[in-house]
Amino acid sequence: MDKGLVHYVYPLSTEKFSARPLQELVIKADVESNEALKAVYSPSHDVSVDRRDDYHAVLGLEESSVLPDKDFELYYTVSPEKVGLNLLSYKEKDQDGFFLLLAAPNVQINESEIVAKDVILVLDTSGSMEGEKLEQAKQAARYILKHLHDEDRFGLVSFSTTTKAFRSELAPASQAGQGEDFIARLEAMGSTDINRALLEALDLADKDRPTTLIFLTDGLATEGVQDTQAILSNVQDAAPKSVRIFSFGVGDEVDTDLLDQLSLDHGGTSAYVRPGQKIDEVVSAFYSKVSTPVLSNVQIDLGDIRVDQLYPEKLPDLFAGSQLILVGRYREGGPAKITLSGIVNGEPKSFVYPDSYFRKEGGENFVPRLWATRAIGYYLTQIRLRGEKQEWIDTIVSLSTRYGIITPYTSFLIQEEDIFTASGRQKAAEVFQDEVAKDAAAPSYGAPAAEKAAFESALRAAPVAGAPMENFTMTSETGVTEEVRVKDVVKYVGSKTFMLRNETWIDTAYQGEKTQKVVFLSQEYFDLVSGAPELGAYLALGNRVVVVYQGTSYEIVMDEKVASPGKASTAGT
Repeated sequence: MDKGLVHYVYPLSTEKFSARPLQELVIKADVESNEALKAVYSPSHDVSVDRRDDYHAVLGLEESSVLPDKDFELYYTVSPEKVGLNLLSYKEKDQDGFFLLLAAPNVQINESEIVAKDVILVLDTSGSMEGEKLEQAKQAARYILKHLHDEDRFGLVSFSTTTKAFRSELAPASQAGQGEDFIARLEAMGSTDINRALLEALDLADKDRPTTLIFLTDGLATEGVQDTQAILSNVQDAAPKSVRIFSFGVGDEVDTDLLDQLSLDHGGTSAYVRPGQKIDEVVSAFYSKVSTPVLSNVQIDLGDIRVDQLYPEKLPDLFAGSQLILVGRYREGGPAKITLSGIVNGEPKSFVYPDSYFRKEGGENFVPRLWATRAIGYYLTQIRLRGEKQEWIDTIVSLSTRYGIITPYTSFLIQEEDIFTASGRQKAAEVFQDEVAKDAAAPSYGAPAAEKAAFESALRAAPVAGAPMENFTMTSETGVTEEVRVKDVVKYVGSKTFMLRNETWIDTAYQGEKTQKVVFLSQEYFDLVSGAPELGAYLALGNRVVVVYQGTSYEIVMDEKVASPGKASTAGT
């Protein structure tokens, strides 16, 4: 434990002992604490977390046919404060650092501490919603109404060719039963006037109260204003700052550009209910996380520490039982007084954490890769929604290469032999630019668009760093196509990423400079490891390794005459 932060590691990596996958992997971590738990977080595995109360948490994961290549790690924080805050950071010498900030309120809070909020549901009842989709949407709406707090208010707007509102103003939670009767009478018919529905819903909003607007649709705008940019502009003009828009796209025929931009512009998130998923389960799971706000309009002041490139860009409200995971970069390390502030029922509220510390060197080495994962998700979304910019393309190529974040849109990086030189990266950027141009010409609706939007959304909010892809298809120069596991050609060791080229594991920080050759298992080899023990983990990759350490590129070879890595074996000569 360090300042209320507990770090637990369970040795799980079996890859070095067996090449056979496990039939089944089940992880269950049951955490009990005498002091109130706040954040509960695994940087290694995307686990589900069940918070029963302030003193218990259960984490779970089930996978089949998996080859574990990393240990299971768990962080949890304890604090008597109503909102706990902890900082993890990592910094290499003479480089900007990376940080991860965890902020979490109590699970159980007094009724007086709950922020009174307004909830507005905007439900698509066009003809395409007929049948099971509408019934599930109704069930989701009923769930929300049943879980309103006493001081909450609600609004209901259904839309098709026209709109229909439950009331001309927000209703108190005590009228939720009448709201359910209104929902029961809804029928699917007509076309889809998204613009009018959103504007009528926003006309209900109170600028002085936190407002959650839940927008659910299964189609494109086919009535009234149909241009995506015009709808976005109209919503921007009409929406008070108090409104957070959460968009749910049902099926594949939704305008992903519209839904994503609505949520990004107005502090919410977008989610896609794919064919086979149940609308009511997705929406109710979402609402259970945001039903009890404890701090709205959240702001964070990091004192004298200069930071930038924060993800998420817009901080969400804090909800009971949830947690904020914020990542970013910082210049110089040192002590910091962090202030978390926001609004509680119209009154400003601040929490101060005077003993935080940004490391000047070393730290939690998973943080840079998590930051890169979210950054790539952010830039992919920016390119899709706003058009390509060369700096965004270059950034994605650079981050994907440096941190080994291999996505369906950057898998070509693994195949680019010369990726470790400036010319190789330029070639990769050109290939990526061609892919971006193809995507720009594709429609923003349909299964490929929905899959891409959902994938980018997952990257932007990723709790775990790493490569979202497990396999990719590689075509050789002779035209032979084969399926390749990412794990076979990309390795993560500490904060570094290595790619396999010509049977050599090469540090992605290597950029084609001259290497200092060291013969495997020679006296010089052992002297090198003795002088810098942290190199041991990198050199354990094998007998052919290139690693950049404190400004020097070391190349481990089997024989001094062995050529250096790289295309045509020219690097380092």
